[in-house]
Amino acid sequence: MTAVSCLRILLPSDETFADLDVLAGLVAKIGGAFLEGRWKWPRRWGVIAPFAFGLADPRALRLDPLEMQLLSAELQRKLFGDRSIGEVCLMTLEGSQEDVMRFAVADAQILQAMLRKGGAALNGHLLSITPTQIVELVTLDSRPAFPHATPALPAEAPVAPLQQTADHGFRGVYHNARGLFIGSVVTARPNARTPLWSVVDGLRDMPMNTTEHDMACLAVACEAVARPGGVIFVPINFSAVVHSSVRRLYEPMIAQLPISQRHRLAAAVYDTPRDPSWSAMSQLKTFLGPRFGLIDMQITDPAFAADKLPEDAGVTSVTFALPEGDEKLRLMAAKRFMSSAAVFHRRRVWPALSNLRTRRELAACVALKAPFVTGKAVTATLRAPPDATPRPFATLPLQSEEPALRMVERSAA
Repeated sequence: MTAVSCLRILLPSDETFADLDVLAGLVAKIGGAFLEGRWKWPRRWGVIAPFAFGLADPRALRLDPLEMQLLSAELQRKLFGDRSIGEVCLMTLEGSQEDVMRFAVADAQILQAMLRKGGAALNGHLLSITPTQIVELVTLDSRPAFPHATPALPAEAPVAPLQQTADHGFRGVYHNARGLFIGSVVTARPNARTPLWSVVDGLRDMPMNTTEHDMACLAVACEAVARPGGVIFVPINFSAVVHSSVRRLYEPMIAQLPISQRHRLAAAVYDTPRDPSWSAMSQLKTFLGPRFGLIDMQITDPAFAADKLPEDAGVTSVTFALPEGDEKLRLMAAKRFMSSAAVFHRRRVWPALSNLRTRRELAACVALKAPFVTGKAVTATLRAPPDATPRPFATLPLQSEEPALRMVERSAA
């Protein structure tokens, strides 16, 4: 039930721009500032190509074109002021991950031709949006524009096929003090058309369709936890916990997790807001507690309100993902988060850091005494969960072919 869309920004075709790279950066800055202020959690956005943004809303089946029209007007004003050189045009395509990504990198001249013809040989829902009008363009599978109500998906629909089609991997979770891996986070590719999504490797690798991604990870966890090993961290979107309509989609898959292995199952609850409400925390514990012995809250705000965590919330750890940006900015954010270590200790909650990308970031986070770390600087995408062989952090990242892995042996059919 997640709306996934690509937003392409087309500048006036009769205007000549000296440096498109500089202009692309300016458009990304203005568009990013707009989306940062208006495209609030649990919705997700990111720059996926020059003049192109990826948008996702787990609470909707169709994005609101009026909201995009505001962005068009904002870009028009910021880029050109009152000059009459034509209108900034946005094109949005909602469809499959494959169609959205193909649309993101399409040549701008081809898109301008689509506008002139009033249609395109594309799959999905295609709109042309300017500050003054919204036009639906004809596509191969055009549907009525802007429906006021869309039938809900049946609860069973996303569950059945994912166990057969999901490709997957594991990202190890490293315990600094002990110098070994205590578990791993599941990463998943729900189908051949999507990349390998991960909740611990930054914005570009985050799932665009959270429900589909989480179902795939749950299916992988059911198999992985049946074998000896460490903790299996299973990504669960925060919306799935707090919205009953989404929660019902998850219940059949969560019910398949073995209660006997509850002590080895950790819910990695991502898209967690800075200050989750008491009622949300209560729902989280009630919904996840019966099958997950550990609850890890994945956050992106270093000023997370650790002091407001209820003592009986059942949260065992809070993991901060280093932000996008240069190394200095990323490490400053890590330092700010770890400055609350005493607060976490009083709450009996472990702080952790993810999305570590370089050896220097890993060394800096070890020096900050972050108890647990993960990311591409810690392990590659592993074919199986790592075992508990002691490994100094200087030997990281761990690679799939290294012998410190206990590889999963599939039984013969």
